[in-house]
Amino acid sequence: MKKIIKLNNKKIITLIISLVVLTYISFEIYCFFNKNNEIIYYNQVLNSMLDNEKNGFYKSAYDGQTVKWQAKISAYYSQITGIKFCVIDKEHQTINVNNPCDWFWAFSDELMDSDDTKNNPDWDGLWVNYILNYYEVPFNKNTNFYNDIYTIEGVINGIDCASKDQCVPNINIINITK
Repeated sequence: MKKIIKLNNKKIITLIISLVVLTYISFEIYCFFNKNNEIIYYNQVLNSMLDNEKNGFYKSAYDGQTVKWQAKISAYYSQITGIKFCVIDKEHQTINVNNPCDWFWAFSDELMDSDDTKNNPDWDGLWVNYILNYYEVPFNKNTNFYNDIYTIEGVINGIDCASKDQCVPNINIINITK
């Protein structure tokens, strides 16, 4: 004996809404992961260094891939032409921004020459403020914004070993949120 399922308008609307919600959630999960359905962690990038060094810069097996990392702004390292962020992930849970940390350099090709006073006469020398303002990240420059956690979305652009203390991933910024 065959069972016939009768759907009234209320059930059809509920079914459609459920499908839309499931589709949205699936898309958000897909966007959270990279093309291989794998989260790319900081140490994965560092361990993927390829043997083609050029002036202290290496390519990574993940170059061109988009990452979304949480981090705090380092108060320990100088901030020049970008922001040095202390990474927060499954292997980096305890962060003291006043001490050395596992960090990555977040920069933007668009902003590289922002400190050229010929092109930007209002330049005040404060890279962190400038970049956070550029990406419209709310922050109070009169408070200790180093303790805030930021989410940096960007494209992996090699590994920089020219730094005197450690090799670090270079991330070309797409967006920064708090």
